[in-house]
Amino acid sequence: MAASYSKAEDQFRKVMGVFGLAFLIGAVLFAVVPDTIVSIVNWVGGLFSDQSIAPIISKIGADKYWDVFYTGTAEMEIGTKLPSHGMYVTLAVAFMTMLTVICFLIFYDPRAYGSWALLVVIGKLTSSLTGLGFYLWVHPYFANLVVMITDFPIALVVLFFWLRARSSGPPAPTATVGGNL
Repeated sequence: MAASYSKAEDQFRKVMGVFGLAFLIGAVLFAVVPDTIVSIVNWVGGLFSDQSIAPIISKIGADKYWDVFYTGTAEMEIGTKLPSHGMYVTLAVAFMTMLTVICFLIFYDPRAYGSWALLVVIGKLTSSLTGLGFYLWVHPYFANLVVMITDFPIALVVLFFWLRARSSGPPAPTATVGGNL
């Protein structure tokens, strides 16, 4: 890690360290308590509308799965456990872990790894637009909207601090995968 950073680079470092910690916590929560996360988001969404409650997959009876997810007409039965939304949990944990590593590498050396912030920006813009798309055109669950509400500002904040740091410091060396560790 370089001994001296400009003020903007140091702020960028700190922001990425905070996001790295937040993404690490998110990865652990998604891995350990995914249904609890959805339940909390549903509780908040329920304050606005009963229509915005997303089903918790592991609590839907197998015979009701099709109706809930494709027609939205079934009452959810608690009973038969479907396999948890393992694929989505796995992908969410992997994404959050990748973001954690990227953020901590940038925290470690913003000059060498600063351009990797674009990966965070692209990932968060993609998830925010996907969440908004699902909310508008597939399932108007508050949980889908929450993805947009959280991820879009993260993308903008990372982009802002990266651009500021980039314009304030010396030219960044090229980081290579497996190198500069």
